[in-house]
Amino acid sequence: MMHILEDEARRHNVSRITRVRLSVGLFTAVEPKTLEACFELYAEGTAAEGAELDITTVPAEGRCLECGHGFPMTSPRCRCPECGSLRLEGKGGRDFLITGIDACLHPRLTAKVRKEYAMSRYMIESVPEKCKACRRCEIACIAAHHGLTFKEALKKRDELVARVHVVKSGSVKSPISCRQCENAPCARICPTGALQQDDGIVTMNAQICSGCQLCIMACPYGAISLESIGLPSATSETMAQKSMRSVAVRCDLCKDWMKREGKSVPACVEACPVHARSVVQIG
Repeated sequence: MMHILEDEARRHNVSRITRVRLSVGLFTAVEPKTLEACFELYAEGTAAEGAELDITTVPAEGRCLECGHGFPMTSPRCRCPECGSLRLEGKGGRDFLITGIDACLHPRLTAKVRKEYAMSRYMIESVPEKCKACRRCEIACIAAHHGLTFKEALKKRDELVARVHVVKSGSVKSPISCRQCENAPCARICPTGALQQDDGIVTMNAQICSGCQLCIMACPYGAISLESIGLPSATSETMAQKSMRSVAVRCDLCKDWMKREGKSVPACVEACPVHARSVVQIG
């Protein structure tokens, strides 16, 4: 695994790998804590030294040899949930894959290469299997965009709008936020040009948003909301005077908050206690 990480670091001109995401099958006989200890040891002196290891265990497809019932196996020694038999047959669950790498650009990259990286599209990816629906991501989002502490945001969660929303469907739970669509319908339908897509990146100019809600109706993921915020209006005597009006808001990857607070990841990613959220490059 280490030579793959080193090769990827050289190929993409990164100086440091900060997180490695792994998908490990149930039947690989890999113990996560042992893997983490070995990774820490072998990563010393490489670009991955100090990197966080994010391990997702992938279940196998189980079938009971007694009653024929099929179910996802979460342990090599589990019982059939229907008849309780230990005579089981498992399929799959033997993969060991690197599914993602988070890294920092090398400081000596040329301006041209840096611009190419800056123009890449990013989004926040969620892993539903990990999500506990604790909604800490929503509170952290409110805190970051309104200059509040986490406790203050928690008290005002019913008054203020988060740009990420946890949804539940049966047993599945997952946070939903902007997916940075390749040909964003929200930007195409916006009548004022408040939403723009340049080089694949969707940007928002709240000052010229009319609050018409067309983007909310166009978004296939339900990732845009309406929020009343203070903005200088056309009738304000000075730019310091602000009026409350409703504008569309969506995930902006916490760019202002990250710059202001010196953070390396968006607020929702940092707040998630089970690492169900991560920033990924999509183009």
